[in-house]
Amino acid sequence: MNPKAFAKEWFELLSRTSEWGSVHAHMLRKIRGAGKLSQLSFVLRMLRSMLYASAGIVPALVSSARPIDVKAFAAQVLGGKAADITTKEDPSLIAGAVLETDELRIDASLRGQLHALHEQMKLSS
Repeated sequence: MNPKAFAKEWFELLSRTSEWGSVHAHMLRKIRGAGKLSQLSFVLRMLRSMLYASAGIVPALVSSARPIDVKAFAAQVLGGKAADITTKEDPSLIAGAVLETDELRIDASLRGQLHALHEQMKLSS
C-alpha cells in the first residue's frame, strides 16, 4: 500500500466515525505492520490536506520580519477564506511579510521588492 492509499483510507475511516482515537490507533498499527513508518510524515501531510479540503480550510504559512497581525494579512490575501495559519519570524525579510499556501505565494516583503528591482535592473542593462 502506498502513502496516498493509507491517507485516503485514514480519511475515509475518520469520515465515518466520531471515534477518532481508535481510527488513529488502527491506522498507525496498519502502517507499522506494512513496514511504512518511515513514510508516516508524508501520510499525515496528505491526510491533513484531505481534512482541510473537506472543511474548506486553506493551510498557510506567514513569514514576517517582525510580529504582525497575520489574521488580517491572510484574510486580505486569501479573500476571506478560512485559513489555518502558521507564523514564522524571518528578519531577513527586512520588512513586510510573505504568505505561502499549497497553491499560492505572495511576497509583500522589502527583501522581495529589492530582489525584483535588482532583477529588473539586470534585464535593462
